[in-house]
Amino acid sequence: MWIGLITCGVFVVVVYPILMFFERYKSLNTILITQSKLYRAKTFVDASVVLALFVVLVSQDKNVSFYFDFVGTICVSLYLVYTGITTLIKELKGEKI
Repeated sequence: MWIGLITCGVFVVVVYPILMFFERYKSLNTILITQSKLYRAKTFVDASVVLALFVVLVSQDKNVSFYFDFVGTICVSLYLVYTGITTLIKELKGEKI
């Protein structure tokens, strides 16, 4: 469990500056726009995993960890559906993705 917590935590800490780089320069290139969306989603997922693993580590109650994991899964799913719908709407309008 510690390995997963450390790995995801390091990923969040390392990817956040990369995400800020892509956010700053995403108007320059379509590839940077796509990469910024990818890193934003990956950071969101890893932050959710870190939170769920931390709750499992701190609270030995299985119900609490189950609900945190479930809520994290729902939040990530809603985020992916939202970004998919906005991408589809922009594509149908002919805007830059």
